Amino acid sequence: MSTGTKKTLEEVAQILERAVLADQSINIGGNVVNSMVGQTLTNCTNMIQQQAPGERKEHLEALSTDVKKLIELLPKDKTDEAPKIVKNLDLLVKEATNEKPDRKWYSLSAEGLLEAAKWVKDFTGKIGGSIQNLGKSIWPDFHLPT
Repeated sequence: MSTGTKKTLEEVAQILERAVLADQSINIGGNVVNSMVGQTLTNCTNMIQQQAPGERKEHLEALSTDVKKLIELLPKDKTDEAPKIVKNLDLLVKEATNEKPDRKWYSLSAEGLLEAAKWVKDFTGKIGGSIQNLGKSIWPDFHLPT
């Protein structure tokens, strides 16, 4: 077996191990476990982990972390919005990892995440920065939707 093949097999094994060990639940509002939200987050994580190392992957990881934190910090009256938030993340990640990303779908998903970030004090800038950095890594002239 060649060194390149062995390394590729090791990378695949690491990805599979992370997928198997990934937590497929998330606490929303401290008490409720929503497995659909957790599964979507796991799917996003898996898509991100399959990306080649580099700037785009780093920005995807940062955004995913930000969205997970956002969901954890949602006020009690907004916890039912978690499925919509992860749907926007899922769509955004799919576009950002697509060979030919669709800028309109990316921006639409970004708008949804920015709206949700307003529900958590001081979080809009964090999510906005992550979306902006990722967008610029795909389209150098990208600006946050207004």
